[in-house]
Amino acid sequence: MVGFHFLPMHNFVPRNKIKIENFFVLHLLSTLLFIIADAYDPQAPPPIEKSTVFYVSEVAELDEICFKIPTSLNWASENFTYTYHKKSRHNYFDVSRDGVITLKRYLDYEVKKRHVFGVNVQSKKITKYRLTVTAVVWDVNDNVPYFYEKHYKFQTLTKGKINSVVGKVDARDRDENPIISYEFATPKDMDDAGPFFLNSTGHIIRRGEDISPRKYNFKVKVTDGKFNSKTDVTINVERPNLPQYSEQDGHNMQPHRFKWTQIYTSMSNNYLSKATV
Repeated sequence: MVGFHFLPMHNFVPRNKIKIENFFVLHLLSTLLFIIADAYDPQAPPPIEKSTVFYVSEVAELDEICFKIPTSLNWASENFTYTYHKKSRHNYFDVSRDGVITLKRYLDYEVKKRHVFGVNVQSKKITKYRLTVTAVVWDVNDNVPYFYEKHYKFQTLTKGKINSVVGKVDARDRDENPIISYEFATPKDMDDAGPFFLNSTGHIIRRGEDISPRKYNFKVKVTDGKFNSKTDVTINVERPNLPQYSEQDGHNMQPHRFKWTQIYTSMSNNYLSKATV
């Protein structure tokens, strides 16, 4: 007869029985998995940028579309709305609800090179946040160069070195890093300048050693490649103003040496007269 041997009940543990502590560990792991899966959900909103930059010309027209807030901020199944942060009549730009930025005031690079403003962004699933927008203004050649003086007057002598500088005309352009050059206003002005010529940097130079004493009047032009302006120039050529001495007055024709000799003689006479007394 085959006998059966039964194990004690306290030594038998079913395979599908799980300890209480292990149950809590599994529950924690499953919760973490659900959080990770939700984070990688392709339908979740993408990361939101906090700032963006665009460039605009200083000669842009009013109501011209300058920029569209990047589509990377848009979500395929979500509609974002955009509003100007602290909107006022002093704002240079306007923002539509769909993120289009237009110009509302004329720009001037020489006055302000960049404009920074805030845009409020909001959707159904994303709370309102502020996007910082920077508009960088491009400089263009839109200013006329001008001379510092309306009439330049120079003086020189009849005798001088060839290629010596008599004077310089100077102009300014409000555009950044302008390329300006100088020239005679007309061919007639070049003829009126006579023994003088003008280089591209505005220096007036004499072309001969001996120049007739008279006044030379002509016009000079400055240009930046697009705009130009003119000014008057007068060069007065004079003879050397040296003192003249005649032999009838008993003066020596070398005035400086005579002057010191006369002083020395007068001092000697005074000394001798005092010594005699």
